[in-house]
Amino acid sequence: MFANDWALADDAELSADLARIGELAEPIARRGDMWGCYSQQSYSCSVSGCSTGNATVVVFLDFRGTRYIRCTRKESGEIVDCASEPATVGHGGIYTTVAPAGKLGSSIKVVNDGSEFVDTATLGTGAYINFGTCKRVEKSP
Repeated sequence: MFANDWALADDAELSADLARIGELAEPIARRGDMWGCYSQQSYSCSVSGCSTGNATVVVFLDFRGTRYIRCTRKESGEIVDCASEPATVGHGGIYTTVAPAGKLGSSIKVVNDGSEFVDTATLGTGAYINFGTCKRVEKSP
């Protein structure tokens, strides 16, 4: 009897996990036209290693206009120095990936509910890596 109870508990947990995966499989673009992704951890990496950086990057994902908008957030919270580029968008499983079209070297990969992202940008052979969360916003700056 204990073995059957254990199997039922595992089935219930599995069902809950599968339902959550099903929810996350809905692409982020269907959840809202504009998202702001705010870095919380930032790293600067080169061939000699990585160091912690300032988490100042904000990326706006405009799915209606298909744009990747990369900005800097000042300590005051003001968002400045935005660069907007046409974007390519891809979906796979629980993730959406957005990259500036025709510009190699940067992209963002987001869990479809906005709960986390990784954004990468390269300059030469160095890389800037940002981690954080995204939320729906009304518009970009």
